[in-house]
Amino acid sequence: MMRSDVGDSDFKREDEGELDGRACILSAVVWVDRSPKGWLETLITLLKNTNALSIYIGMADEKFFVDLKIQDTRLVYICKGKVKELIDKAFENEADQYLFVSAPVVAPADALDIASYWMMRDPRIGTISFLSNSAGYLSFPHRNHSTPFGVDGHNQETLTKLLRTRSDDTTLPAPLPIAEGGAILVSRSALAVSGGIDDRDTNSLSLGLAEFSLRAARRGFNNFLDASTFFACPWDGVGPYTSVLENAEARHALHQIHPHFPGCYDLERDSSTSVIGEMLDFTRAKALGLRVLIDGSVLGPKEMGTQQLILQLTLSLSKHSDIQWVAIGVPDANNIPNYAQELGNNKKIRIVSAANLNFDGCQDVDIVHRPFQPTGPIPWNRWRGLAKRTIVTIQDLIAYRNASYFESWEEWGDYRKNMRLQVQQADSIFCISNDVLNCIAEERIAISKQNLFLVENGADARSKDQPQRIPYSIVERGWGARPFILVLGATYAHKNRDLAIRVWRCLKAKGFDHSLILVGASVPFGSTRSEEAVLGIDDHKRDILTLPEVSAEERNWLLGNASLVAYLTAAEGFGLVPFEAACMGVPTLHVSFGPLRELIDDADIPTSYDLDTLTRRAESLLFDRQAISKSVRSVLESAERLSWANTAQKTIAAYYKTLGQPVKYREI
Repeated sequence: MMRSDVGDSDFKREDEGELDGRACILSAVVWVDRSPKGWLETLITLLKNTNALSIYIGMADEKFFVDLKIQDTRLVYICKGKVKELIDKAFENEADQYLFVSAPVVAPADALDIASYWMMRDPRIGTISFLSNSAGYLSFPHRNHSTPFGVDGHNQETLTKLLRTRSDDTTLPAPLPIAEGGAILVSRSALAVSGGIDDRDTNSLSLGLAEFSLRAARRGFNNFLDASTFFACPWDGVGPYTSVLENAEARHALHQIHPHFPGCYDLERDSSTSVIGEMLDFTRAKALGLRVLIDGSVLGPKEMGTQQLILQLTLSLSKHSDIQWVAIGVPDANNIPNYAQELGNNKKIRIVSAANLNFDGCQDVDIVHRPFQPTGPIPWNRWRGLAKRTIVTIQDLIAYRNASYFESWEEWGDYRKNMRLQVQQADSIFCISNDVLNCIAEERIAISKQNLFLVENGADARSKDQPQRIPYSIVERGWGARPFILVLGATYAHKNRDLAIRVWRCLKAKGFDHSLILVGASVPFGSTRSEEAVLGIDDHKRDILTLPEVSAEERNWLLGNASLVAYLTAAEGFGLVPFEAACMGVPTLHVSFGPLRELIDDADIPTSYDLDTLTRRAESLLFDRQAISKSVRSVLESAERLSWANTAQKTIAAYYKTLGQPVKYREI
């Protein structure tokens, strides 16, 4: 799979290649024990790596030299048929670092830049191993399973470049219990302190390196993996080079010397939550793309803001090259709502059953993401068994702060307790505005800053050309051609629908003939229904129409035909209504604080709820063409940076950041 966002490595330092004011001396030690023609490419790529100043070559059979005809002054041939003699000869060069090559690997350009830099900076590093398609428990992309090929669409050059693009995520090496692979970098200081490499008269360089890495670890030296560099290992006619760590005789021999082996190796090799396991998972996601599960358990028959954002997030993620596939859990996988039918027509989207948030039929994902806040318990054991990392989005803290939205204060207390519990269980938390981030800080909800991400929603989902249908109630009243002001949103008190009625009454007193249409569900607690009813009992009540929730087509008609949208909310996580209205060419009366100030830049927007100020603003947005044009333009210009494509980009970047961070709950 080719990727379009591959860039040059950001790992090079100004002092790279320098050690105590002098150049780092590096030698390659190559042991050829079969099919010498298969090593020609190995030698050529090593010579192209400018770090390799000298290459020492030894062979099990002297006749193999006939097949190696490369002439270069940096090549030193040793043909006495013993690994130990090759190593002794190479050590005479007194290099700072040695790259031991025990299999015919093909090195990418600048293969040792990062590993050599790490080793220079930290004398405690004894060995550094690398990823390869055939490297035992470091095999990639299939862990613990060697294959003749690497990642589809890539060779050692392009895959290494890809893995290095996210340099901030790969600047730390991954600890290993034992060195492994066809190419292993070893520091001279570790060799000097630990007594060098001893093949135990087996003539196996791989065994010698494995034993040395265990011995060096006893002396306080560390074994690491450079997961940003991939060495290809082409299979010859004989087949793969099997791992010495899986050879029964070699395992027994190593156990006799180091009793903690093979236990220490087997534990790390097989664990999905070991450091190496998590690093390989993270690297696989970078190379092959992320596998994401979206919690769409609220995708019922009614389409509201939450349903729309889940739909748009899923679709936008599926279009990105960093996504391998997206699964979405829905209430009924065999009955997708009309507004979400597009999900079933996308090859990168898999529809599964939400089934009590267990998402039966889905397994092995990198990220499970609930893009809306939790109102009840989440089966975390299932989610952690399903995904490498878990993410929850907080859209607002309105109900968290407002006890009037609950039947009792006890119910409110349970809601707050559940919210804190669930978000603290997740590996990362997304917030859709800085205002939400500030609310979290004010409420002292215990979430680490490194686990908090700002990911704004997109604001470009709707357009003028979407299907429209006039609501029957408007036809029944004969209002099809009458100008009206529209109020969108449920009767929650923070929506301030009654304030919109006051503004409308002031306009009526000035002679405006607009009717008022209020659209939204009536909530059982914390509602302004009573206030709205009182304000409607006057001579103007015949000019007010209250509608419940409407269909998407009816909503589109209302937005497209309104003279003005009133959206006087005091508490929102995002505030999408002004953007939806602007795409229809309709201005919105709203205030400039909270997320709306953050998202929309317009100096003419009121900064308070002063009734006279709001009325004057509404009047200008009804009849001043310049004010109308400027308001709509300001919103649309702000919306340019709030596209769902940008949301997907930010979301994926945060997914990778989360995947690269330590998991919150690791097996003990």
